[in-house]
Amino acid sequence: MSKHIPQGVLAVAFMALALSLSYALAGARHLDRLWLVPVSLAFTGVGMLGVAVAIKLREYGTRLAALEHLLEERPGTGR
Repeated sequence: MSKHIPQGVLAVAFMALALSLSYALAGARHLDRLWLVPVSLAFTGVGMLGVAVAIKLREYGTRLAALEHLLEERPGTGR
């Protein structure tokens, strides 16, 4: 794993944020349909969770790459 954020995680996060925006706009246009508000908030939460997961995956990938580099430099590791 490298220092890059996986594209699939970002795709899911941005898609959820786009859906939350579209449901929020639909809720603003149709004030009589209140069920659009919790759906928009749910998609916002999923999108934010996706962004947090992407950031943590990048951090863990960086740590893993550093650990692999350290193990390759250590003499007598069997590689």
